[in-house]
Amino acid sequence: MSQTTASLAKAYYTAYHNKDLGTIERLLHPNVQFVSPLAQLQGKAAVFESVQRFLTVFTSLTVREVFGSQDQAMVVYDTGFAGLEGMLPASVLMTFKEGLVSRLELFFDARLLEPKRAQVFSS
Repeated sequence: MSQTTASLAKAYYTAYHNKDLGTIERLLHPNVQFVSPLAQLQGKAAVFESVQRFLTVFTSLTVREVFGSQDQAMVVYDTGFAGLEGMLPASVLMTFKEGLVSRLELFFDARLLEPKRAQVFSS
């Protein structure tokens, strides 16, 4: 892998912060898996569709820390949402295959995002 997992993870979440759909799409593996307290998605099309909706509901995303190993990285970040007081602290365990994001496993208090669930995870 030409880039470290930490630098790939940071690039992915920097693209989120910048709402850069092109970079996000380029970094997703065709068989990417997404697992969170609110949804489980499989495949690039389903994950990217959810990303597009998510980008419309969050107001800020700030990466606090990134840790990387051979094929995984852990990102700790805060996300702000319109209509929600304060920031949502979250972390994600990212797995990489062939230099692309192959799995995203998010950890956060789902109760805080329940009002936004339909906007992000429904068709």
